[in-house]
Amino acid sequence: MLIDFHVHTIYSKDSILNPEDVAKFCLRTGRSVTIVDSTKKGYEKIKRMLRGHVPLFYGCEVKTNLGEVVGYFLNNPVREGNFFEVVEEIKDSGGVVSVPHPFDFFRRESMKKISKSMVKKIDCIEVLNSRSLFGISNIVSSKFAKENKLACVGGSDAHTKYELGNCYTVIDGRTEDKIIREIKRKRTKVIGRQNLPLVHLVTIAKKYLLP
Repeated sequence: MLIDFHVHTIYSKDSILNPEDVAKFCLRTGRSVTIVDSTKKGYEKIKRMLRGHVPLFYGCEVKTNLGEVVGYFLNNPVREGNFFEVVEEIKDSGGVVSVPHPFDFFRRESMKKISKSMVKKIDCIEVLNSRSLFGISNIVSSKFAKENKLACVGGSDAHTKYELGNCYTVIDGRTEDKIIREIKRKRTKVIGRQNLPLVHLVTIAKKYLLP
């Protein structure tokens, strides 16, 4: 199965991606996405529209004192806080811990350093994020994942409908349990491409100029 593991809807403050457009994309392509808003509103709307025809997953991108993490396969959002406390909350709820767009020095929320004690708490790392401005951060992420024996995942980080599906994680399985097992076994593959830098203008406009 192909899963775009990093999608934001209008319920994230800097996204203009409507749930309806996500549902249309999934139904048209048969491909899955993971919604990583800090609320389940977008996820729940999309799930109702999909009517079980395409698997849909919920995660949450969370700010911590050491940089952002994503919890996949969550039942409820996770509040920002101390890295180790956030990670434990994700794991206690049965979720998977990932680090989105690490080593991206153009995003202040990204992790620039990951210590050995942090690696022990991480299940996978995003080795391709389509919104990264420069490919070097994805290259460094991929190398870090290999050196530290972490599973690789990828996502478009879509904030507009034109970005959906620009990156996928290829994984065997359609249920959460099977996908989690494959991640833990490091049986994943990432395919995709980077966006043109112009997509960031949309984010800036939504975040600072639009209501």
